[in-house]
Amino acid sequence: MRVTLKDVAEKCHVSATLVSAVLNNRHGKVRYTGETREQILAAAKELGYQPNIVARTMASRRSPVVGVMLATDSIGIADGNFAYFNQIFPTLTELLNEKGLEVLFVPFRNEKEQLAKLARLTGAGLVGSIITNIISDSYQEIVPELQKLAMPYMILGNPQEFDCHCVYTAFDFSWSSNFTKHRKLKKSVMVTSIDGEINYYQLPFQDDYFWASQPLNWDFCRENVDEILFICTDLSVLHALPQLPENVILISKDHLIPPGIPAVICHPGYQERLKYTAETISSWLSTGQAPLPHKVCLKPQNVSEFINFAPEELPDFGLKQQCVKNIVS
Repeated sequence: MRVTLKDVAEKCHVSATLVSAVLNNRHGKVRYTGETREQILAAAKELGYQPNIVARTMASRRSPVVGVMLATDSIGIADGNFAYFNQIFPTLTELLNEKGLEVLFVPFRNEKEQLAKLARLTGAGLVGSIITNIISDSYQEIVPELQKLAMPYMILGNPQEFDCHCVYTAFDFSWSSNFTKHRKLKKSVMVTSIDGEINYYQLPFQDDYFWASQPLNWDFCRENVDEILFICTDLSVLHALPQLPENVILISKDHLIPPGIPAVICHPGYQERLKYTAETISSWLSTGQAPLPHKVCLKPQNVSEFINFAPEELPDFGLKQQCVKNIVS
């Protein structure tokens, strides 16, 4: 049977509150003599008392554990092909560990599950802060709950309607306009995959963020396929297209590029976003001060390299990537 504070208190004929103060080395409102302290320490050692770390964390509401909540699907995690998880979780874990913080991975599949898990984690005091991404068009309830937290939080993404703590990245598509004109096309769309579903967002985006734009449907794109430049956000999206258009460009974070496919090698601030998140959470936990400003957009001003482009189609600006922090009040 586990020895409790009450057991130590009964042996010493004192209150459990006094025992807790001595064993946690607190000298606030509870006062005690050196003799009483030695008596309690000796009794605790004799009885084999071991502190309940989880209970202590729940009582203090302070924890070195960060809950990282990411929208996932079980198939993607199981087969190792979940690109977003692979981009985010290992690096974020390492960065938080460097700050002396441990990480608890909490997957969720929809906002209802996200809300339930958030309530469970914070209600039990199992984490001291929360980092989470959000699902497009499904964050109307979770963001207000995060804003109510009496602990640090950070959203990976940009909930347009809310003034909250978040950080997000934006691709640089400044080159696409000239390329579209060169090919004598009428539109350019970014093709991305969200929750396993292919979505098409017309450029330029509203507020420079694709979530603020309404996606086009494939039927529209198919009917106008000869007039559209399709820009795929990674190789898996390219393979998932219902058909491979003639006018397609791959945005790649590595050099795994099919022969003949024009590609832009671009790292749109992923590392910077995770560094900002880890530094902010660590500072917030240690100082108790929420960061300012509320929203941070990390946007590369230039792209790094163009592959398989015809010489006359290459954009006329420097190829060295620079990632800058745009502050949104």
